[in-house]
Amino acid sequence: MLIISGAKYVRLQNLVFRNLKNTNGYAVNVTGAQNVEINNCAFDSLRWTTTSAEYGYPTINNTSYFINAIYVTGSATVTATTEYPA
Repeated sequence: MLIISGAKYVRLQNLVFRNLKNTNGYAVNVTGAQNVEINNCAFDSLRWTTTSAEYGYPTINNTSYFINAIYVTGSATVTATTEYPA
């Protein structure tokens, strides 16, 4: 997992975050950074558990266990784009 904190002019391009399991948190955590670009990155199979019956839980009200693709906080400026081939 990746943390960008207080940085300026950062570009993440063509990174793959795949099959993150049995963990909680964020694939990319951006805090108080400026001009961060996330281009053509893949976020696939981010699961806080390996038990398929529990993939959909916890709910939004239970944040003890979670995994999210991108989290932005602290007046950070981030753009995320995906370019598809023609």
